[in-house]
Amino acid sequence: MGGIGMTTFDIKQLADLLNLVEGALLSAECHLSLTATRKDIHAAQSSLAKAIRMLNAATQPATTEGDNHA
Repeated sequence: MGGIGMTTFDIKQLADLLNLVEGALLSAECHLSLTATRKDIHAAQSSLAKAIRMLNAATQPATTEGDNHA
């Protein structure tokens, strides 16, 4: 009977450890996903800033020295 009790305890311990490992893996997966998302957001922000600068440059009136009538 002692062997059966020990086996049951070992299976319970193994199940608990597997749950801990699963939690750690999910946490690591979330961390990797968040890191990738942050990189994507940063790239999108940089692209948007560049597009805004290009748009501003394209819509600025060209000024020459002869245009100053003030």
